[in-house]
Amino acid sequence: LARAAVLEALRQAQRGKRDAYVLAFGGQGEVQAMPLRASAPALFQLAGFLKGGFGGGTCVEAPLEECIRLVGQQEWAEADILLLTDGEFAPLRPEAARGLS
Repeated sequence: LARAAVLEALRQAQRGKRDAYVLAFGGQGEVQAMPLRASAPALFQLAGFLKGGFGGGTCVEAPLEECIRLVGQQEWAEADILLLTDGEFAPLRPEAARGLS
């Protein structure tokens, strides 16, 4: 379900002529990034990217920290962050949560 939601989010971004940056994540240290431009081939690139998987687990801190880093850049300063997961995850450490405010 999470993969389908990511594909739909990209489709909506393309309609709005907005670029996207997808971070796929799993357990501790499992993060893969893919910037996508607002073009039709991006859907095909993303479909291939989403076929991958991880060994299990859900750790959101590393991808959230990367999102915070990205929105600090001019190119992504007005970006939306959409967190999708197919599992439960532990509460964020206070240091990790601070950057979200």
